[in-house]
Amino acid sequence: FHGVHGRVRAGVKGWREDLWVAHRMRALLAVALLAVAPLGHARSVARGFKDGRVGCAARMCAPLGRHSVGVIGGGVSGIWAATELVRLGYEVTLLEAEAELGGKARSFELDDGGPGSVRRSYPLGAVMTPFALRENSFAEAKPLEAPLEFAWQVLTYSRRRLQLLHANWLVVGDKTTDSFAARGPLRTVPFDLGKDSAVDRAVSSWRSAFGVSGLSERFYAHKIDFGSAEGARLAQPAAAELLKWGSQLREWPLVFTSSHGYGLLDGDATPPYYYWLRFMQKATNVARLGVWWRHGAGLPGGPTGPSLRGFDHNTHFLSVVSEAGPLLKVHMSACVTSVCRPPTGARRDPCDIKVCTTAGNFAFDSLIVAMDLKAARRFLDSEVEEAAMAAQIRHLTYYTVVSRATVPALEPGRVFYVSNSQTTAELCAPTIMLKPYADSDVLITWAYGQPPQEPDGVAVGAAEASERAAAERAALESRVMDSVGRLGGKFHGIERVERWGEYFPHVGSEDLRAGFHSRLDALQGGRGTYYVGEICNLPLVSECIDFARYLVRRCFAPQSDLLTVRQEKRRPVERAADAELAAAGRR
Repeated sequence: FHGVHGRVRAGVKGWREDLWVAHRMRALLAVALLAVAPLGHARSVARGFKDGRVGCAARMCAPLGRHSVGVIGGGVSGIWAATELVRLGYEVTLLEAEAELGGKARSFELDDGGPGSVRRSYPLGAVMTPFALRENSFAEAKPLEAPLEFAWQVLTYSRRRLQLLHANWLVVGDKTTDSFAARGPLRTVPFDLGKDSAVDRAVSSWRSAFGVSGLSERFYAHKIDFGSAEGARLAQPAAAELLKWGSQLREWPLVFTSSHGYGLLDGDATPPYYYWLRFMQKATNVARLGVWWRHGAGLPGGPTGPSLRGFDHNTHFLSVVSEAGPLLKVHMSACVTSVCRPPTGARRDPCDIKVCTTAGNFAFDSLIVAMDLKAARRFLDSEVEEAAMAAQIRHLTYYTVVSRATVPALEPGRVFYVSNSQTTAELCAPTIMLKPYADSDVLITWAYGQPPQEPDGVAVGAAEASERAAAERAALESRVMDSVGRLGGKFHGIERVERWGEYFPHVGSEDLRAGFHSRLDALQGGRGTYYVGEICNLPLVSECIDFARYLVRRCFAPQSDLLTVRQEKRRPVERAADAELAAAGRR
């Protein structure tokens, strides 16, 4: 859930405010979620998502004249940037290189392997997603600001779409003191989420950094001065600060955060402290409700994560774009080969941004880059600053491994985190294990590979990268087989391996302190180009959706009370060109 944004009454303060909100939310959400969890099977998403645009801009703000916008990238950032633009009245073309929408959040289909085998959808990347909500975002759904409305939505709209995945199970050695590397038998235990756990310390850390209340934008990196004393602490290497969160073998804040691919707990693949705090802020749901969170909103078994029932993300994405109407045109298998934009400060003409793709050539008035900025360098006509920004971005290598296995120890519908797999010594070992369906032998695991760049940030050469990928492919199968056997199960083989070589884009400590994100924000609108995606906020589905909406409302909503383009940051010649373009549109 999103943090509280300062909407409680000013007269209610301190512990009484915390207690009042906590008790109300525990009661409401416990009743709502317990009521909806067992209900029914999923309806067809294509039939069901008729009001998926609720919670966005309240009215259509048509731009002056005709204004076409191209969006490169059909992941969640691109999809929701495009649909938000359509709601503002723009003509939008969405270009996706793959044959399916969704990016890392897409699903795939596979025979379940059981008697009378049927094809089902399985999560390829994102598992705990907000797609069961009408707004596809917890920030937009406002569970704290409007708890009764949220509870009603869960009971009505979401009840046939919602699946709850228990997210607090740990796979450990046969003895609690054993490490995973001991190679002995494994067993599953719940995380310790009690009063003496590291959860409260982690929550206290991010509250201290970001504050308890305020607008959600306060978390965005371009809003933070990393050159200040407090900002510099957020930009420092994470290792020393993370020691305060307890043991990396068993503590929920460390194992949970790292397991999702947001940084190894040692070595050069540990992002700065800021990113860990951001993920912990999202993982612990809300600012004030540490007591409520620790007790799992009254649910047995601790924290839970919502997911779209049936994991049919692809159908959901198609439904979202189809409901946008004729103003949105989607081209899949459209790999961009080149982009030609007017130089900085040049006179702007209508549709002067030229984009060439394998599906044809296009011309736009504005362009949104909704993909990894470093990967986009292969086709963008980057000027010096844009190229320099892209070169500073670092990635992690992460794998999705789909296997056939019989593992009675892994209860379906629970997400299991494997102790000590979040270190450089355990690369390719499963760090998360999920059995999506009870009557299927499909097992999905996630694992780290070697980072795609050297410690100094220089990318690994193509030949070495290819050798690494081949070696890691063999190691992944061996490590999954080993883990299944140690859990007392039987391994039947690998079905699919998806390599994410551009996972979790982030920058190092020095680049954070040097103002990377404020510099990137200063590029917004320059040469008619805007940027959304993981590097702008955080690599979480809800955060990517929220930032895409934020950017579009801020920069494209004309003459509205939404956040608009900060004209004072733009050069006079650009403002004059825009005014002339608008006048030409009216004529």
